[in-house]
Amino acid sequence: MCGIAGIISSQAQGYQSRSELMLKALAHRGPDEQASFCFSNCLLAQARLSVVDIAGGSQPMLSPDKALALVLNGEIYGYQAIKQGDYSDYNFQTNSDTELVLAMYQAKGESMLVDLPGAFAFALWDERQQKLFAARDCFGEKPFYYAVTPNNELIFASELKAILASGLLKPELDLDSLAHYLKYLCVPADKSIYKNISVLAPGHSLLWQGGNLNIQSFWQLPAKINIAADEAVRELDRLTRQAVTNQLVADVEVGAFLSGGLDSSAIVALASEHKKIKTFSFGFSGGPNELAHARTVANLYHTDHYELSDQVDIAELLLTMGDIYDEPFADSSNIPTYLLGKFAKEQVKVVLSGDGADELLGGYAHYQLMSSQSSLPSSCINPLLFSAKVLRRLGLGDNFLNKARAWEYKSLAPTERHAHYNYSRQYFDQADIVSLLPKKILQPEKYSEIYDASDLMRIDVLDLLPSDMLVKVDRATMASGLELRSPFLDRDLAEFALSLPAHLKVDELTNKKLLRQTFAAYLPSSIKNRPKQGFGGPVSTWLKSSSVSKLKAEYLLDQNKKIYSIIDYQGALRYYYQDNYQTWILLVLSIWCEKWLKNYD
Repeated sequence: MCGIAGIISSQAQGYQSRSELMLKALAHRGPDEQASFCFSNCLLAQARLSVVDIAGGSQPMLSPDKALALVLNGEIYGYQAIKQGDYSDYNFQTNSDTELVLAMYQAKGESMLVDLPGAFAFALWDERQQKLFAARDCFGEKPFYYAVTPNNELIFASELKAILASGLLKPELDLDSLAHYLKYLCVPADKSIYKNISVLAPGHSLLWQGGNLNIQSFWQLPAKINIAADEAVRELDRLTRQAVTNQLVADVEVGAFLSGGLDSSAIVALASEHKKIKTFSFGFSGGPNELAHARTVANLYHTDHYELSDQVDIAELLLTMGDIYDEPFADSSNIPTYLLGKFAKEQVKVVLSGDGADELLGGYAHYQLMSSQSSLPSSCINPLLFSAKVLRRLGLGDNFLNKARAWEYKSLAPTERHAHYNYSRQYFDQADIVSLLPKKILQPEKYSEIYDASDLMRIDVLDLLPSDMLVKVDRATMASGLELRSPFLDRDLAEFALSLPAHLKVDELTNKKLLRQTFAAYLPSSIKNRPKQGFGGPVSTWLKSSSVSKLKAEYLLDQNKKIYSIIDYQGALRYYYQDNYQTWILLVLSIWCEKWLKNYD
C-alpha cells in the first residue's frame, strides 16, 4: 500500500519540486520511504508503506534495461504462485509483487490486465514507446485521480490533494458531483468533486501517448449462472479460503478488524487456521455496540484481541475528517473506521476486513425487500411512502419505510425500479437540491432494469461500493499508514458471488443465506444467526452534543463561510435545527469548503 503520483510533460525534469509537494501530500499513505524517478518526459513518484519485500521492493521500480518504470499502490495477491508458474523463466530481481506487473507487461502488453489479480492502482511508463499505461482494480479498492492541465500535461495521484499540491491546474467545482453528494453522502464513483480532475473508474485502464488520452474497460460483470445450493457452498468455501490465504502473505504482521458480524467473523475464523492473529474491535459507548459479539469470536479462535470505545471529541474528529477526505464525504461510519485504523496501526501494518460481503452476498435490507412477497393496491403506496419519508426525517419509522419500499418495488416495472431505488436512498431529494443549489440544472440519472435482488447487488458493486464504502476505508485507514485488505473482493471470489442467482443469497426472511450456510460450522449460533448491525455513528446524538453544537453554529450560521458561495444560505438554514443526517451532510460540506475551497475561488 502506498501513494503514487506522476507528471507526464516535456518539462518533467523541471518539475522535481512539484513532485516533492505531491509526495508530501501523500506522506500519510507511505510513511516508510519516498522516492521519484524522472525520464525526459515523465516523472514518477511514490510514498511507500513497506509490506512485501521490505528491502528490495522500493519504487519507482525499473525494468533491468531501464526502459520501463512502475509505481503501484496495492497488492498483487497470489503473486508467488504466478511467478513460479507462467513467469518462471523471467529473471526477477526482487521478491516483490510489484515486479510481477513489469514481467506481465513485457510478456503481454496491455492485455495483461485480464490476468492480473489483486487490489491495485498502478502507472507504468514505457520509455521506448513514450506512453503511460495505468489501470485500477475491478472494484475500485485503490484510488486513481488524473487531470489534463491547460498545457496538455497529464498528472495523476492516489488522492486529490496531491494533484492540487502540484499547482499545475486550478480546480473547478462540479455541481453534478455536489448534487450527488447531497443525495447520497458522497461524490459519484466515476467523477471527482472537480470538473477538471477525473477518476479512473474501477476495472478501467488509461493510456496517454502523444498528448492523447484513451480510457478503456478491461472488466465486465460476470454472466449469471445456475448452480445447486450445495455446490455453491463448496465453491464459496474454497474461494474464500483461497482469498484469505493469499491476503495473509506479507513480510509484516497481518491482523484483522473484527466487528462481531458474520463477515469479519468468517474472515477471522479462516485466518486463524494459518496463524494466531491480532483482532481489533470498536464499540460506541452508550449506543449500538458489538463488542460482546466480537469478544465471543476472539475467544473462540484465541486471537490477541484489542478493544476501543469512542471516548473522543466528535467535533475535533469532524475537523480531522475534513483534512483526510479531500472530497465531501458524510458517511458517519468513517469516524469509527478511522479510530479503529489508528488504534490497529499501533500493533500491525496490515488488517483484513469483511468489506464487500454485503454487496456481493446479500447483506442489506433492500435486497430482502426486493425478495418480499408483500403487496398492496397501488393507490395506497404513495401515501404510505410520503408518511414514511416524513417519519424518517424526524428520526423515526425506519422499519415502516423499509416495508413501504418493499410494497412499491413489487408494484413497479423492472425499468422503473432503479429510479425508485435511487430515490429511496436519497437524503436530499430533487426539490431539496433545487432549494440549496438554485442555479443548478439537475442532470438525469442513469438507470438499469432491476428484476431481482441480484440486479440490485450488481448496481451496488458498481456504484455504492466504489463511491462510498471503499473510499471510506481507504482514506480512513491510510490516514494512519495502515493497509486494509478485503478478501471478499478477491477477483475470483467476487466474480463467483456476482454470478449467483438471488435466491441462493437472500430471501424475505434471511440475508446472506449462502454465507451463513458456508460458515455455519465455524461460528457460534449467536454470530451466524444474528441480524446485520450497521457501523455508522449516532449522528443525531452527536449533533446535539455541546462540542458539535458549537461547531455547527460556527460553520452553518455564519453567512461568510465558503459553503454559502455554492449553497443557498436560507435553504440551508431550514435544516440547521433538525439535528438529523441532512444537518450532518451540510456541516461536513461546510468543513470541507473551509479546508479545500478557500484557495480555489
